[in-house]
Amino acid sequence: MKTNLYLIRHGEAVVNVKPIVGGMRGDTGLTEHGVQQAERLRDRLRDTQEIKADILIASTLPRARQTAEIIAPALGLSLTFDEEVQEMRVGEADGMSNKDAWENTAPHDLTAIPSVSSRPVAKAGAVLCCGLPMHSAVSPANIRVKPLWWSVTVV
Repeated sequence: MKTNLYLIRHGEAVVNVKPIVGGMRGDTGLTEHGVQQAERLRDRLRDTQEIKADILIASTLPRARQTAEIIAPALGLSLTFDEEVQEMRVGEADGMSNKDAWENTAPHDLTAIPSVSSRPVAKAGAVLCCGLPMHSAVSPANIRVKPLWWSVTVV
């Protein structure tokens, strides 16, 4: 049997609107619109039953936690929070405006970096998986998901 993996992006986050670099300190959760988006998804999943999941895993970032907490009842599952499914650690840029982070902390030699989407954001930052597992088949969470939840449906 195969493992089915559904990836659900969080609703609109405050850090997407401000714009602020959103790590654990800078991320303040969803906007009102983001909450509405998550509620619409919850209602759709409840009404259609299109995903029959066995496991629900969410990042520990507030925007992801809040989205997962809203949709969990539609799936009838308890949540497993896992910091390894954070797409990246933003290091010292956490909570800065995007402009300040880019000007003051981001690496400036982008020619040495194969993909802007897979580079550390700032000093003390680290790319973990940049959108598990679409950008990295060897992310820590992806390596752990495969053997632990073989032949199940993971959201």
